[in-house]
Amino acid sequence: MTKPSQETNAAKGSKSAAADADQLIGRRVRDARKNAGLTLAELAGKVGLSLQQLQKYESGQSRLSAAKILELADALSLPLSYFFETLQTKGRVRSRPEPDTAMLRANIARALENIRDREVLNSLYVLVQHLARTK
Repeated sequence: MTKPSQETNAAKGSKSAAADADQLIGRRVRDARKNAGLTLAELAGKVGLSLQQLQKYESGQSRLSAAKILELADALSLPLSYFFETLQTKGRVRSRPEPDTAMLRANIARALENIRDREVLNSLYVLVQHLARTK
């Protein structure tokens, strides 16, 4: 049988890991919002939140539900995995995030939308196809 103090410490450890994860996911939301060029009010409006509630999510003060993370991913044109890429299993958060490929892909897609010259787009397509075949 475990001692009460052991149970309390284990509960504190998992709560701390959960709070760390909440803060990390909140930072990912903030970074994605800023990268998309959206204000707090604009993103909040897209997902049906008040500006204050979105601030709480971004700061990690409030925990995001799975459904709200899905809505945010959709509003920011990001895969759901983007918000969890820097988390490790067993409740531990990596100290240094890995390169963020989902955000980079989204940024490339946004930049491509601004290119109007068909010849330039065709050249980029050929280049990307070539790069995709190389290791």
